[in-house]
Amino acid sequence: KPFEIGTDPQVDAQFSIPYTVSAALIRGDIFLQDFETERIMNEKVKNLAERVDVRPDSTLPDKDITHCKMVVRMGSGKRYEKVIEAPLGNPGNPMDMARCKEKFEKCLSYSGLPLDQGKVDELFSMIERLEEVEDVGVITSLMEP
Repeated sequence: KPFEIGTDPQVDAQFSIPYTVSAALIRGDIFLQDFETERIMNEKVKNLAERVDVRPDSTLPDKDITHCKMVVRMGSGKRYEKVIEAPLGNPGNPMDMARCKEKFEKCLSYSGLPLDQGKVDELFSMIERLEEVEDVGVITSLMEP
């Protein structure tokens, strides 16, 4: 359905393909701050979201939630197409450790926790070997300022 802002803009944006597609196209990525009201209300994003047309693809398996095909048609007539067999992070398309660390650091930065790089590295190292950590309380204690 078209992107509509109702009583809870954050939830409306989180569950809107037109919003998430337009925000990602304009900003180059979609991340937690893109679901804050000020960014949701961005006119450029809202205007592009109005032009996002979501349609089921009958060539994909029924009830399939992993495959996706996206087509972007430019005003010039140029067309871009991308097919995804499995989303990034899915077992069929796992993220490598460098990408996991990048996302972890991005989330940590967004959290506002004032951690120095030494703590961040130690925290990530523990998470990398989570199966060996006997007390997860150690991990949460590292996140204390």
